[in-house]
Amino acid sequence: NRCNDTVLGALQHQDIPFSTLVSHLKPPRDPSRNPLFQTTFSLRSSGPADSGFGLGEVPGEMLPFHTTRSRFDMTVTAIQGPDGELEVLVEYSTELFGEGRVRRLVAHLGRVLAAAVADPGLPVSRLPLLDEEEQRLLDSFNDTAVDYGPAACLHETISRQAARTPDAVAVRHAGADLTYAQLDRRANQLARHLIDLGAGPDRLVGICAQRSTELVVALLATLKAGAAYVPLDPDHPRERLRYLIDDTDVPVVLTQHHLTDRLPDTTTHLALDTDWPTVATHPDTPPETTVTPDNLAYVIYTSGSTGKPKGVMVEHRAIDNRLRWMQHTYPLHAHDAVLQKTPYTFDVSVWEFFWPLMVGARLVLARPEGHRDNAYLTHTITSENITTVHFVPAMLRHFLNHLDTTTAPTTLTRVFCSGEALTADLRDRFFTHLDAELHNLYGPTEAAVDVTYWQCHPHHTDPTIPIGRPIANTQCHVLDPHHQPTPIGIPGELHLAGTCLARGYHHRDDLTHHTFITHPTTGQRLYRTGDIATWNPDGTLEYLGRNDHQVKINGQRIELGEIENTLTTHPHITHAIAGTHQPDPHTTPHLIAWITTDHPHPDQLTTDLRTWLTDHLPLHLIPATITPITHLPLTTSGKIDRKQLPLPTQSLIHI
Repeated sequence: NRCNDTVLGALQHQDIPFSTLVSHLKPPRDPSRNPLFQTTFSLRSSGPADSGFGLGEVPGEMLPFHTTRSRFDMTVTAIQGPDGELEVLVEYSTELFGEGRVRRLVAHLGRVLAAAVADPGLPVSRLPLLDEEEQRLLDSFNDTAVDYGPAACLHETISRQAARTPDAVAVRHAGADLTYAQLDRRANQLARHLIDLGAGPDRLVGICAQRSTELVVALLATLKAGAAYVPLDPDHPRERLRYLIDDTDVPVVLTQHHLTDRLPDTTTHLALDTDWPTVATHPDTPPETTVTPDNLAYVIYTSGSTGKPKGVMVEHRAIDNRLRWMQHTYPLHAHDAVLQKTPYTFDVSVWEFFWPLMVGARLVLARPEGHRDNAYLTHTITSENITTVHFVPAMLRHFLNHLDTTTAPTTLTRVFCSGEALTADLRDRFFTHLDAELHNLYGPTEAAVDVTYWQCHPHHTDPTIPIGRPIANTQCHVLDPHHQPTPIGIPGELHLAGTCLARGYHHRDDLTHHTFITHPTTGQRLYRTGDIATWNPDGTLEYLGRNDHQVKINGQRIELGEIENTLTTHPHITHAIAGTHQPDPHTTPHLIAWITTDHPHPDQLTTDLRTWLTDHLPLHLIPATITPITHLPLTTSGKIDRKQLPLPTQSLIHI
C-alpha cells in the first residue's frame, strides 16, 4: 500500500515540464550528466503494436532498435507481455559500467523478483541478491587462513632474535648504536623497575618521549614487564595529556628530563636519561611475568566524535599476526634497514619499531621532527642505506616534489603507503622518481594497523588504486545496512573480522558494543569501519569514502565532532561546524570551521581563539581558518546544510 500510494502521488505531478523542475530546484550543473537524475526505470505492458502491426492488409513486425548513445547513466525498462512474463531491457553508459557488471545487476534483479513472488511476506531487506556461486566467490576472497605457529608476544620474539645476533646493530640514532644485546639488557633492567612500580599484564604504562634510543628501550621494556604502552605526544596540550593519563590510570610515565614540565604535577614519572642510574641497579636478565598473547600490547588514542579521544586496545596476538604476515610477504634480512619516522602516536609506528627488531634487521630512528624535513630524509635514507620506509600519501607527494634525478635515493627497495587514499597520479610520479616497489596498505587502528594490501606497478594505468586483498587470518566483509553481503561491484560498509581485531575501546564499553558487533547470522565478531567499499571481480577491494564525518589529513584520523565539541566549549561560541577544504585535488586538504558567536565583535576573537585552541587541541586538529557566520544554514528537514556554508576567503580568522 505504501508503495502504491507513493507511485500514485508521484504520478499526480507527471505533467510538470522538466525545464520547470530544473529552474525551481537549481541543481549544480554538470555538462557530463543529467541535472536531476541519472537513472530511470519504466514499467509498461506490451500492446498490439508490440506484437505485430500492419497498414491495412500489409503485415508488419517490430524490429530491434540499436543505438550507440545512452541518454542517461542507466535506463531500465520492464515490458510485461501478454502472458505475464517480464522482458527487461537495460541501456547503459559504457564509460561507467562494464557488460559484466550490468549482467550481474540484471541477474540480481531477477533473483529479487523471483524471491518476492515465492514469499510475498518477506521483507525487502531479506530478499537475496546472491546465488550460491556468487557467495562461494565472495567466501574465496576471504580464504586467508595461514598457520604461523603458536602466537607470541612481541618482546619474546625480539629477545630470541637478540640471542641469535647479540652483536648486530639493532637501533641507530644520531650516529649512536645499540646492539641487540645492549637493547635487550637495558630493556630487562627497565622492565624490572616498572614491575616494582606496579606494571604487569593488562596494566598500562605511559610513554612521553621524543624519538631516541631511550624511546625504543622504553617501548620494549614496557612489554617485557607484561604491560601495554600508551604513547603520549609531548607536543599535545597539557590538558589533553592530563586526560589521557587520568583515563588510563598509568602507574608511571616514562619520559625525558626536558619534557617533565609537560606532564601534570600529580603524575609519577621516570626520566629515562637522568634517572637511568637508578634503573641500572636492577639485574639485566629477563623478568618473569604471566603475560600471554591475549594480553594488551599497546593502547593508542585516536580522535573521538564525542569531543574526547578514545583508546584502542590491541593485544599481542593481533599485532603478532600482522607482523608475521608482513615478514612473510615482504621479507626483511640482516642487511635491511627500516627508517622509523612516523610519530609513535600513529599505529604505523608499531611495525616500524618492532618488525625490524623481530627479524634481525636494523632500526634507524629519524631525529625528532625529521619526518617533516625532506632534505634531511633524503640524506638519511642515502647515508644510512635505508631499504624500507613508510609515507602517508600526502607526505610522499611532498617528498617527491623535492627530488630530482641527482638527489633521488637509490638504496630504497620498497615504500609503503597508508593512512589515506593513494591516487593514480601520485603512483605515476613515484615511478618516475624512484626505482623501488610501491605498496598500498589499508587498515584502521582497531584492526592492528593494516588489513589489506596491494602492490602498484609502473605499467598500471587504472585511474583508481584498490586497497587490495585481506592479509593473513583476516576477513573483509562488505555489508548492506541489514548486515547482508553486497554483490561484487555494489558498495557497502566494510566490516573486518579475524585475528586482527582489537579488544575494544578503553573505558568505553558503550562505544565498543556499538562498533564491535556480532553478525546476526554467522555469530562472527565484526568491526564496523565506517568506510564504504566494494569488491572488484578479481577479489580486490576498492575504497569509496566514509559514511560519516570522519576525515583523514596527512594520515591522521580526525573526527570533526571532536573539533566541533571543543569549539562550543568556548564561552563566546554558540555553534560550530568543522569540515575540510581542498581547492586543488593535488594538494592536501586542510581543516576549516564555521562558528556562530555572541561576541559583540567577532573579529576580536582572533587572538583569543589562536591561544585558546592550542591549549585545548593537538596541532593536527586545529582548523586552518575559522569563519564567523550569523546563522547555521538548514535544509528543509532541519539538518545543517553543509553545501550552503561559505567557502574560505581572505576575511577568515586564520589560526
